[in-house]
Amino acid sequence: MKHENIKKKNFPAIAFLIALTFFFMFAGSLCSIVSGEPAENDSSAIVTYDFEDKTDLDEWFPIVGRIRIQIDNEKAFSGSGSLKVDNRETCFDGPAVDITDYIRLGTEYHISFKCMYDGKEDDYIRISARKTFADSSSRYENLQSLKDIRRNEWVSGETDLLLSGNVEKLDIYFESGNRESTIWLDDITITEKDSEDTASEPQLKPEGTTLYDFENGVDPDFKAFRDASIIRSDTASFKGGHSLSICGRKDSRDGVAIDISALKKNVPYRCSTMILFAASHHKNEYFSIYLRYHVSETSYTDIAVDPSHETSSGSWSAFGGVFTVPSEAIDPVLYITSVKPKDEFNYRHVDFFIDDFTISDELETDADRMRARKRMIRIISACVFAAAVIAFAVIMLISGRKLRRKLDEAAKDSMTGAYNRNAYEQRIKQLSLKPEKCKKLFFAVCDINGLKYLNDNYGHQTGDHCIIKCAHLLISVMGRHKGKVYRTGGDEFVCIAPEDFKSDLKQTLENEENSFTDYPFAVASGTSSYSPYEDGEKPDIKVIISRCDKEMYLDKKRKQNKKIQN
Repeated sequence: MKHENIKKKNFPAIAFLIALTFFFMFAGSLCSIVSGEPAENDSSAIVTYDFEDKTDLDEWFPIVGRIRIQIDNEKAFSGSGSLKVDNRETCFDGPAVDITDYIRLGTEYHISFKCMYDGKEDDYIRISARKTFADSSSRYENLQSLKDIRRNEWVSGETDLLLSGNVEKLDIYFESGNRESTIWLDDITITEKDSEDTASEPQLKPEGTTLYDFENGVDPDFKAFRDASIIRSDTASFKGGHSLSICGRKDSRDGVAIDISALKKNVPYRCSTMILFAASHHKNEYFSIYLRYHVSETSYTDIAVDPSHETSSGSWSAFGGVFTVPSEAIDPVLYITSVKPKDEFNYRHVDFFIDDFTISDELETDADRMRARKRMIRIISACVFAAAVIAFAVIMLISGRKLRRKLDEAAKDSMTGAYNRNAYEQRIKQLSLKPEKCKKLFFAVCDINGLKYLNDNYGHQTGDHCIIKCAHLLISVMGRHKGKVYRTGGDEFVCIAPEDFKSDLKQTLENEENSFTDYPFAVASGTSSYSPYEDGEKPDIKVIISRCDKEMYLDKKRKQNKKIQN
C-alpha cells in the first residue's frame, strides 16, 4: 500500500515532466527553422529566416564594407520583425549569410524572399551569390534583380541556384543600385528542388549530331542568361510548330545559354541554329554565339564562335560555327546574344527566336568547303601581296641605307672623319631658320696652336697627323655627348652637341697636351651656349659662334704665354 501511494503521488509530476519534454522538443525544432538552422522535420525548407528574434542577426554580416543591420519590429511582411539594412557605404554593400552547411554539391536550390526598399525612385533589389573555392578565390554571380518596384511596398522574389564545382563556401547576399536606399528583407526560404521540376533529361550526345527542335519541350540544358526569359513558343517556328523565344531583354548581354559539359574536351564540334527577330524599329540586328567557360573557378573566358551575324527583321537566318572545348574549361556553355550597340543606353533591344539548334562532330559541309576555297584564295592573294610589299620594303630599306650612307660619306671630311665645311654650312642655315633650337644646344670652336711651326720644323706629314689627332680627340668628346664635329678650315673645328661638354672638352685636351711628347701639341678652344641676357628670345647662331671665337683666341693667347714662360 505504501508503494502504491507513492506511485499515485508521483504520477502528476511524471506526466508534467513528459509534457515539458515534448514542449521543448517542439520549441527546439521551431527555433531551428526561425534562426536559420536546418529544419529536420520540414522536408521542403532547407533553411528559413523570418527575423522574429534578435538572435537571427547572428549569421548575417556585410558582404563588402560597413553597413547597419538590425531587426525592425515596425515593418514586417509577416510576423513581428524583418531585417533592416541602411548606412551603406556603396551600392554593392549589403547583408550576407553563409549557407555552406545547408547545401550539397551538384544540387539545385530554389530561393524565395520578400523585400522592400525606401530611397530614390527607380531603384532595384538584387540577390547574388559569392562562391569561394579551394584556392581561396571567389566568383560573384547575380541571381535575380527586381526592377521597376515601388518604394515602401513589399515585393516577392525568387530564383534558382545550381551548386557545382569544388565550392568551399557559399554566401548569398542582397544589394540595391543606390547606396542611400534602405532595404528590408523577410521570409527568406531556401528549398531543394525536386528532380520532377526538370522537364526532361538532357539529350546532348558527345558523338554524332544532337538536334533541338523544341517540339517536345525545352531541354534542361537551355538556361536564360542574365535578365532574359526563355519560353517554348508556338508564335513562330522554322519548321514544326514550336521554337524557343528569348524575351524580356533589356541589355545586349541578355540571352540564352546551353550547357555543353557533356561534350568531349579538345574535340572540334559544329553548332548551328536558325534565328529570327521581328521588330518595326529595327530592319537589321546582329547576333553572336560565344563559347563561355571559366578556368580555376575564377574568371570567365569568352571565345567567339560567330561574333557578328546580320539578320533581317521577319526572316529566319542560319548562323553558327566550329568550336572546341579546351581541357581546362569548367562549366562550358554556348551563349547566344546580340552584338552590343554603340549606344546601349538608348537602344531598344529586340526579343528573338531560335529553332533547329544543332551540335555535331561532323564538321564538313558544302558551304564550309566553298568558304574554305574562297578563304584559301584570299590567303594566297594576301600572301602574294604581302610578299610583294615586304620585298619592296626591303629593297627600299636597303636603297635608303645605301643612300644615307653615301650622303653621310659625302658630308664627311675624308682626312679626319669629321663632318666637312658644306655640312657645317647646312647646319648653320637650319639653326638660322629655326633659332629656337639654339636654346638647347652647346657650341665650341677649336683651333690647333702652332700648326705652321709643325709644318716648317717637323714636316707636313706631322702637321697632318696633328690635325687628325685633334679631330679624333674632339670626335671622342662629342661621342660622349651625342654631338658632331665639323672641320670648317685647315686646323679649325666647330663642335655642336645637345649636352654641356665644356668641362669634358677642356679636361680631354689638357690631358693630351700634358702627356703627348712626340711633338708640341696644343689646341685652343672656346665654348658658349644660349644666354637669355645676351641673346634675347630669338638667338642668332652667328652671334653665339662669335662668342666661341673670342673665347678661343683668349685661350690661344693664354697657352702661348704659358709656353713662353716655360
